Amino acid sequence: MIDKLIRIIYYLLFLITPLTMSKFTSELFEFNKIMLIYFIAALVFFLWVLKSVKEKKILFKRTVLDIPILTFLLSQILSTIFSIDKYTSFFGYYGRFNCGLLSIIVYIFLYYGFVSFFDTKKFEFFLKTSIWSSLIVILWGLPGKFGLDLS
Repeated sequence: MIDKLIRIIYYLLFLITPLTMSKFTSELFEFNKIMLIYFIAALVFFLWVLKSVKEKKILFKRTVLDIPILTFLLSQILSTIFSIDKYTSFFGYYGRFNCGLLSIIVYIFLYYGFVSFFDTKKFEFFLKTSIWSSLIVILWGLPGKFGLDLS
């Protein structure tokens, strides 16, 4: 049950995030998307911990990318520690809250959540979901190329 809920949340992540925007913030696109990603990551974290407690073991699937990811994360942690502006290095650019250490940690967490809860068969459906989301974004943005903004 928890596995299925986590997979649904990932499907929503890839379906809804490209379509997320708001005219009520100074950053039309990126800030709203990163807040959605942080919210979804919190949901995944909660459900992942719940499942780990239920099964009485830490659920974590190792991958061939563990060492490169750990090396990259370590470089970003060191970069944040030795940064002139630690807040920007941690949270990212002030209007977007993206590209800082926090967002990198969230992306790595979401990656490991993804590989831990998806198998090859479910991955195919996930790819189809991503393609449909991309198609919606393309169809939404295409008229803007010709001066017709749908938003």
